[in-house]
Amino acid sequence: MFCCVVAKLSLTTTHWQMPPPDLPNRLTPQPIETCENLFIQGLSLMSNSISVESLAKTYRGANELTIFADMTFVVNPGERLALIGESGAGKSTLLHLLGGLDTPTGGAIRFGDTDITRLNQRDLADFRNREIGFVWQVQSLLPEFTALENVMMPLLVRGEDPSSARPKAETMLTEVGLA
Repeated sequence: MFCCVVAKLSLTTTHWQMPPPDLPNRLTPQPIETCENLFIQGLSLMSNSISVESLAKTYRGANELTIFADMTFVVNPGERLALIGESGAGKSTLLHLLGGLDTPTGGAIRFGDTDITRLNQRDLADFRNREIGFVWQVQSLLPEFTALENVMMPLLVRGEDPSSARPKAETMLTEVGLA
């Protein structure tokens, strides 16, 4: 499982190819120390990297707006990713693409051997549910449920029995110091 993609991974400049010179240099990678105790440890895809190959995102309308083009990088297990840039630089766009919430104009996004840009909507939704964890800036918890019940929710949605979902959720909360 790939969890907390932004908070738990790092990207060094050696893995990054900036857009062609005619495009603005709007995203800036910053090296961060390696994380030794990842929240994703022991989950299904831990040994695999996240790779982005020739990723492009362009919004088309009255005026065409290229957010980035030919972006290529690899994030290996144990690394953290920090996206730093001015407002409108494409940070949220990249996160939405990595999370399978938006579709790139071109390129590939691979989690291990799975290219999420090639999945149909149903398979992509299943992949997000099973393999990607999201931590939002705004509060996304359901207020009528406890923290434990909120963490259990994705497990229950994918059909896990509450008796097996509960200990998994308790372990996750313990790992991040919220038990």
